[in-house]
Amino acid sequence: MKARQKKLDVRRADEFGVDLSPRVTIEKTTPPPARATGRTVDNVGALADEIAALHSGTEAH
Repeated sequence: MKARQKKLDVRRADEFGVDLSPRVTIEKTTPPPARATGRTVDNVGALADEIAALHSGTEAH
């Protein structure tokens, strides 16, 4: 047995005194900066060294 649905009244926004005009203007858009190229590691130990270097702020090679 299907449940009955009540009819919904559709009202315009101006009936509620709501102003829907845009308030924000987009001045300019720019693409995000290019990402650095990734690195390939040979094994898990090298990966762990890379991660440790990222956390300590030094570059590992």
